[in-house]
Amino acid sequence: MKIAFVIHRYGVELVGGSEFHCRRIAEELSARHQVEVLTTTASDYITWQDGYAPGLETVNGVKVRRFRTERKRDLAWFKDISDLCYYDKRHTRADELEWVRLNGPESPELVRFIKDHQAEFDVFIFYSYRYYQTYFGLAEVPGKSILVPTAEEDPAVGLSIFSEFFALPAGILFLTPEEEDLVGRVSRMGLPPSEVIGFAVDVPPGLDPEGFKERRGLADPFILYIGRVDRNKGCDGLFRYFQEYLKWKARPVDLVLGGSAALPIPSHPRIKSLGFLSDREKFEALQACRLLVMPSPYESLCIVVLEAWKSGRCTLVNGLCKVLREQTRRSGGGLYYYSFAEFCETLDFLLDNPEIRDALGRTGREYMEENFEWVHVVGKIERLIARTIPTR
Repeated sequence: MKIAFVIHRYGVELVGGSEFHCRRIAEELSARHQVEVLTTTASDYITWQDGYAPGLETVNGVKVRRFRTERKRDLAWFKDISDLCYYDKRHTRADELEWVRLNGPESPELVRFIKDHQAEFDVFIFYSYRYYQTYFGLAEVPGKSILVPTAEEDPAVGLSIFSEFFALPAGILFLTPEEEDLVGRVSRMGLPPSEVIGFAVDVPPGLDPEGFKERRGLADPFILYIGRVDRNKGCDGLFRYFQEYLKWKARPVDLVLGGSAALPIPSHPRIKSLGFLSDREKFEALQACRLLVMPSPYESLCIVVLEAWKSGRCTLVNGLCKVLREQTRRSGGGLYYYSFAEFCETLDFLLDNPEIRDALGRTGREYMEENFEWVHVVGKIERLIARTIPTR
């Protein structure tokens, strides 16, 4: 088959769940099919600032075709239209369509390419329902499209245009059962055939967690957060909780952050920011830490939690996020909290009980090995395509 992946931004340097998921799926499928990625020149996920040149290039063996963005995202304008569409019941369908355009990254050239070259591809796999290229591009090829919504429990999923949109593709690939349930609840017209695929994790060989700690000046014990340091990821709440925890408990434990910051990081001797981590460094950090903490209130999957389990590390996650909570229950790979008091008690429990902490990590790894190897993920994608789309 010839498969086109369509996504808002693409590159090995990009830190983002949907971007990483798309890239690794495209790379795995490229071993069995002709794969091309259709994306934009944007690199920054907030403003859509260009970071790539338009045209063709090869990324990890996959052909990537980039199209120009028409404008950067105006954050003040986008906030105004978001407030209108989310909270004012008098808003119109035109307002919601304007929300999609302003959310971006706006690339009419990419959408025209999909329309004009649709006969060259057997199937289009669109990533992330909320972005311009997915909403307008999928409408050009609904019968040849598979949607990967990456939907979260946030206000955008409730917009009326999406309740119709979710019924449009030939099939849907969900990341978790909770995402499938969410999209099913908001879709007024039912859903097309679907599969829940999750994600497979590859742990690099020859890791050196002790060397990593020495190079980065880290001391035991520490808990780890990996991802964008962002309010949308719950990091402001994590900073408050952790600093209050230290006042309450006064125990020697550090919070180490791995990822780019879109939020001021508190100046505190026990909060250490490492900035961007390479893939190898990320797994070395996971093996060196006591546990991974994930405070995000909105997730459709959360790959780093799966990476922690595959590394044999337990997790402590925000129980208010249904996806994180239910993943934790299914895997047995960690604990979750609903409040500051529960954060303190569960963190204390895990730090004070290394045998239980290690047992949770082993259980998480067994769960990953039994359910989320590449043979499972790729097989589900190919089965859904075979069920829904006539191919050459």
